[in-house]
Amino acid sequence: MATETTAVDRVFSALNEQSSVLLGAIRSANERAFRASKALLEEAEYRRQAALEVGKKIVENPTDLVGISNVVFDKTSEAQGRVIDLGRRSVQEIAVVANETRENAGEFARAGREAAGGVAEAVREVYGRTSGAARAAVGARFSAPVVEKVKTAGRRATAQDEAA
Repeated sequence: MATETTAVDRVFSALNEQSSVLLGAIRSANERAFRASKALLEEAEYRRQAALEVGKKIVENPTDLVGISNVVFDKTSEAQGRVIDLGRRSVQEIAVVANETRENAGEFARAGREAAGGVAEAVREVYGRTSGAARAAVGARFSAPVVEKVKTAGRRATAQDEAA
């Protein structure tokens, strides 16, 4: 059995979709921030280990300048490679952010258009329901019999509410 989608359903569905897009973007940003923090921590750990190895080499044999320079050269080369890799990963993340931002903006705008369409439809429905009654009231020029019928109906509804 197919259910009919009302204008109000469309509006709230679109608002739900917009909030889902926004939460997805926040989730992605959080995951990216975690990966960046993890990479920085790993790099700090590597640098700490490298400094300890160089320090140990110096303490073990302070006169072995060739051995010390080899360790320093090796650790410096490794560090340069790690920096290049970190830069490459950063550029890749920037490309991913750009794509996600473009996609999220498109989805957010589409949902906004859907919500606006639903609001417009709801306004048309309300206008359609009320305009006939307004035309009838204006057409009757608020004549005494029409006003009296409205007052009587109001008194009757009040009396029924008090009785209940």
